[in-house]
Amino acid sequence: MRGGAWWVILVAIAVGWGKGGHMGPTTDIARVHTGGSGGQDTWARTRLAALQRVAPDLPEPSARALVAQMAWETGWGAGEWNFNVGNLVASPGAPAFQMNAPGSSATRWQSFRSLDEGVRSFVATVKSYADAWANLLSAPQTDAWVRALAAGPRKYYEDNPAHYAGGVMGCLANVNAILGVSA
Repeated sequence: MRGGAWWVILVAIAVGWGKGGHMGPTTDIARVHTGGSGGQDTWARTRLAALQRVAPDLPEPSARALVAQMAWETGWGAGEWNFNVGNLVASPGAPAFQMNAPGSSATRWQSFRSLDEGVRSFVATVKSYADAWANLLSAPQTDAWVRALAAGPRKYYEDNPAHYAGGVMGCLANVNAILGVSA
C-alpha cells in the first residue's frame, strides 16, 4: 500500500467498520433470554419486586399495571431479552442487540445488565409520557394511561390503541389474579 493508507484500514478494522458497514465502535452485544422459566407467577412477582426496588414511591396498583404492560410487551417473559422488559428501541451508541421485529426489518433493542436497570429505564420511559404517567398514578385500573402512550406525535407503541390497551388490561387481570388482588 502506498503512503499511510494501510493504517486507515487497520483503524477501520479496530473500530468495527466491517460490522454493519459503518465507522465507529459497535455496541451490539449477544442476545440473552432473561424472561426466566418459572412461569407467569414467578415472572410477574420478580418484575413487581424490581419495580418496588427501583420506584419505591410508585403505588402498588400502578406498579401492577406496569407489570401488565411488561407482560404484554414480552409475552410474559417469553420475548424478554437482555432485561429489556418494555421492548425499548436502543438509542444510538447504547448497548443493544439486533433482532427482527414482527413485520419489519432488523431493529436494535436496548440491552441492560440487570433486571433493575431494565426496569428503571422502562419506568423512566413511561414517565416521559406525562399524560400517561398522570393517568397511571390516578387510575391504573383503566386503560386511559395505556391509550395516552400512543396519543400525540411520539408514540410508545404502533399497534391499534384499542388492541394494545385491551391486551394490557387483560394482562392486568392476570397479574391481579396471580397476586391475589381483586381489581
